Amino acid sequence: MGLDTVLVVGILTVGIVAMILMFSGNFVKNMNTVFESYKIMNDDQFDKLNTRIEIDDIKKDDIGYLIRIRLENTGSVKINDFDNMDVIIYGDGWIERLRYNNGNVPNPGEWSKTILKDVLNPGILDPGEVMEIDLYPLHISYLVPDAATYIKIVTPNGIEATERFGL
Repeated sequence: MGLDTVLVVGILTVGIVAMILMFSGNFVKNMNTVFESYKIMNDDQFDKLNTRIEIDDIKKDDIGYLIRIRLENTGSVKINDFDNMDVIIYGDGWIERLRYNNGNVPNPGEWSKTILKDVLNPGILDPGEVMEIDLYPLHISYLVPDAATYIKIVTPNGIEATERFGL
């Protein structure tokens, strides 16, 4: 009877140790995943808190199709994912989201950019830099004089600037 008890206790001890090792490995992996997720969430929140943009000026060309905006990065975060940036023009009863065109002149329904004095990081809107955005709305007929027309620009991390302009 003594040997049977020792064998049972030994088998149970080996089983418990094996289970502890198995669960602790998964626990460490899960804690690492949670930590990495928290770090990414914290970095995203930090970027949102430090991203600021301002629309300085809106002008319409003489022909009537092209709208030029001066946008300044007044925050401390670089903006570079222009494909995921939203440029929206809207008025009373209509709205249009323009697609990004990485060329110099936008086609109808698109917008393009030129970063002024782009020395530090070419192609990136660094803090303190100004970007000119050219808009070419599809629905030019909506742009009527004395109507309330708004332009909204939203950065890839969700920070926005909206400005009203008249024709």
